[in-house]
Amino acid sequence: MYKNTLIFFLSILLFYACNKVEKKPIKNTAIVSDTLSQKDTSTVAHPPAEVYFDPVNTVIKEEFKDSLSAKFSDLSTEDKFIITVPKGNINETTSVFQIFNSIGELIYEKSFKTRYMANGYHLIHIKNDEEMEKYILTEAKEMVDPNSFTDISDKNEIERDGVLGQSKDDFMNYDAFIECQNDKRPLFSISLAEEDMTYIGYSKKLKKVVDIIGCC
Repeated sequence: MYKNTLIFFLSILLFYACNKVEKKPIKNTAIVSDTLSQKDTSTVAHPPAEVYFDPVNTVIKEEFKDSLSAKFSDLSTEDKFIITVPKGNINETTSVFQIFNSIGELIYEKSFKTRYMANGYHLIHIKNDEEMEKYILTEAKEMVDPNSFTDISDKNEIERDGVLGQSKDDFMNYDAFIECQNDKRPLFSISLAEEDMTYIGYSKKLKKVVDIIGCC
C-alpha cells in the first residue's frame, strides 16, 4: 500500500512539472517607444538657415545712366526721367533720380544711397558681388519704366489700390492728387529698399513735382 501511495504522488508531481509554463519578462513598451522616438528625431535633417547676401563690398564698376521720355507734367509735351548710378561702393555712393520738362527745367530730384536701390528680401537670391552689381543696375533700369506710371482717372482703380485707396488724411498732398486726377495726368511711383514707395505728381499750382502719398 505504501508503494502504491508513493507512485500516486510521483505521478502528480510529474504532471505539474510537464505543464508548468515559464513566464517571460514583458518589455517596457513605453521605454522602447521613447527610444525609437529619440532615434527618429536625431536622424531628421534640419533645413539650413536662410542666407542673405551682404553687399558690403559691392562696387559699381562704371557709371550707369538710363532715361525715359513720357507725358507727365503736361499731356501735350514729354518730360524726361533720368536715373544716374555713380561708380563706386554702393554703400558709399549716392544715386540721383531727376525729371526735366520739355524745355529742360528740373522739376523733380531725389537722391538716395545706391544700396537702397535693392530690396533686402531679394538678397537671398544673390550669391556674390558680381550678381549684386547686376541686380542694382537692373533695379535702376526698372525705375525709369513705363510701368511706373499710374492712371488715376479711373476712380474705381484708385479705390482698389492699396496705397492710393487710403483716406484723405494719409496723403502728403491731397490737393495735388485731385488736380492730377481732374487733368487726367498720371502719377509716377518710386520704390526703394523693402517697402518704401512714393507716388509723385505734378502740381500746376506749385509749378513742380510733389510727393503725393507714400507707404509704408
